[in-house]
Order: sequence, then structure tokens, then C-alpha cells
Amino acid sequence: MRQRKAPPDTTDTETHHHATTPLTAAERQRRRRAKIAADPVLQREFKANECARWRKRVQSHKVKLIADLTPREQRQQRRRWRKQWKERINKKSLSIATAPSTPVHDYSASVSRQRSSGRKQVRRDRSQAYRRIKQLEAKLAKSVATNNMIRQESCAIAKMTARCALYK
Repeated sequence: MRQRKAPPDTTDTETHHHATTPLTAAERQRRRRAKIAADPVLQREFKANECARWRKRVQSHKVKLIADLTPREQRQQRRRWRKQWKERINKKSLSIATAPSTPVHDYSASVSRQRSSGRKQVRRDRSQAYRRIKQLEAKLAKSVATNNMIRQESCAIAKMTARCALYK
């Protein structure tokens, strides 16, 4: 006959709970990084692998170097870098400063990267459509003016031929 296991010690519930629940992905990643950082051999391997991975991504054109970008894209990328650097400096200075007594919710941080890039795409498409509309309106105005001019010329020709018929 099988014997039942003794119930776990209830005084140490926190460790028992932690032992049975699986680690989250973030916790596993933190442990992995700590393990790599602790071992210099693993750290060298990791850096070599990352370097090779980066080179492979550049060769397969998944990542563009700044020299490979157009001048406009270079300006945009450098603008992004400057913005990220400022945010990083601000974040560091905020972490050094004392935390406020009441938490302040920053609603601008709640906008996701996908949403902001989606909005950027919408704005780009909309401005492109407006430019196209302006071009077509200009083309239409030009063709209307040409049409009116031709109509006036044909009326003038018709009047002239009518007058000439009177003199015959």
C-alpha cells in the first residue's frame, strides 16, 4: 500500500510556493544574464556570439548601418538617437533624485511603440494623399482653364464665320 507524503511545512509557505510555481520568462532571463556575467568564459562566448549575430544581421540587410541610409533617413535616425539619449539621461537623473511621495502616472509612456509607429504610418499616408489631391486639383484647374479658352476661341470663330456669311 502507498503511503501519503507528509503535508508541506506551513510555516515556510513562501519558499514552498516559490518552489512549485514556474519562473517567469523575465526571471529566467535575469538568472541567465547573471550566470553569464559571473563567468568570464561565458561572457566572452556571449559577446563573440552577439558580435557574429550582429554581422550576420548586417550582411542579410536586416539592420542598416548609418552610412547605408539616405541623408533623410540619417537625419531621422540621428534625431531618434538624440531623443533616446536625452530620455536615458533624464531617467538616470530621476532615479538619482528622491522618488515623489505620491506616484505620478505618465500617460505619454503608456502609448506603445506599435501604436506610435502606426500613427506615423497614418500621418505619412494622409500627407501623401493630400499632396496627390493638391496635384490633381492643380491639373483639373489647368484643364478647366484650357477648356474655357478653347470654348471661347470656338465661339469667336463661329461668330467670325457668321459675320462672313452676312457679307457674301
